[in-house]
Amino acid sequence: MTTFANFAYAQPSQKGTQLWTDTENGVKILFTYTPKNPAIGTQTVLKFYVSNPLTDNHLRNLDAAVVIITNTSGQERTFKFNKLYAPNGDFSVKLIFPDSGIYQVITHINSNNPPSISLATFTVIVAPEISWSIIITIAIIIAIIGGTITNFIRTKQRRQSNYVIVAAFGIMILISTQPALLEFTERDLAYHMILEHTLFFILGALSVMVAEAMLKLLVSSNNKRKGRLKLTMALIWTKLLRRTFTVNRYVWLILAAGLITFWHIPSVFDFTELHEQIHVAQHISFVLVGAMGLLAIRSLGESFKLFVLFALNGIMGFAGLMFSVLDKPIYLVYSVNSHNNAGTWMLVVCIILLVIVLPSYLIHRTLLHVRIKLTSNSRPSQI
Repeated sequence: MTTFANFAYAQPSQKGTQLWTDTENGVKILFTYTPKNPAIGTQTVLKFYVSNPLTDNHLRNLDAAVVIITNTSGQERTFKFNKLYAPNGDFSVKLIFPDSGIYQVITHINSNNPPSISLATFTVIVAPEISWSIIITIAIIIAIIGGTITNFIRTKQRRQSNYVIVAAFGIMILISTQPALLEFTERDLAYHMILEHTLFFILGALSVMVAEAMLKLLVSSNNKRKGRLKLTMALIWTKLLRRTFTVNRYVWLILAAGLITFWHIPSVFDFTELHEQIHVAQHISFVLVGAMGLLAIRSLGESFKLFVLFALNGIMGFAGLMFSVLDKPIYLVYSVNSHNNAGTWMLVVCIILLVIVLPSYLIHRTLLHVRIKLTSNSRPSQI
């Protein structure tokens, strides 16, 4: 009698449901859990339904074991459930998740008819307890920071604006390093694609502005105090920033696009979501993308800003439409429902860009050119 051993990752089919199929040995495992959104400190029931993939008849008299692995607390922890018997092919285990994060559920099933050993792994994401009021508060803080910076710059309070930019950067770092917020953005693909990306892109753009602000403050201080050390530091920093900002303008665009593309390759994306250190590296690279994006926009001028808005709108619209109609997941760590939800929100953002952001930018640009023309015409001509 021959025994076959197989191991594979499950394919999410709908929200809270994952499917693993081995057609060669006639085993199909449907995995689901209750409640659909597991919470910390609340009992969750993990359910397994084992059947024949061709007939959908339940396999009987199965011996099973379940192992749940996580490193949410910084060290790997294991929860084991052994000697589970499933006379009609269905069995379940109960667990109270101690922390938020990603849990890998590995099941071992021994079947006598047909004789086989099946190993399958599933994923359960436990989101932290966080309310929408926190998200709204963060959005208000970001809006206040942006408005304050814009107001200072427009009113030519340059020195004060430098302090505001540095303070805004500090606040954004504080927000982006909150574990509860980061875990919340991993709860759904929509949060990951929109909230998390936007947060780190803004942080990257602010980092460039902070470098400039610190240089301006340092140079301003040197005008009052002729310290040799400060002057040397200012010169070194000036040369460094000048070399950074004067790199071929298309290099920043290519690097930013390359990083975004790499991290969204499905196999890379899934691997990153399941490994915390790689995930941190991804966040750092998104900060770099934000910085590179700002440098590219500055160096390529006003026409490029229009191109970016149109391109971003087109890409997001296409991706949103594709995600909203998927019936199979692209990223295995998220369900089909999560993909559809992400697609819907991408389309919403696309509409906002098209209806609000783009017309506002065009109006601002037109008024700026009119103001410049009126100013030049009002100057007396020199004979």
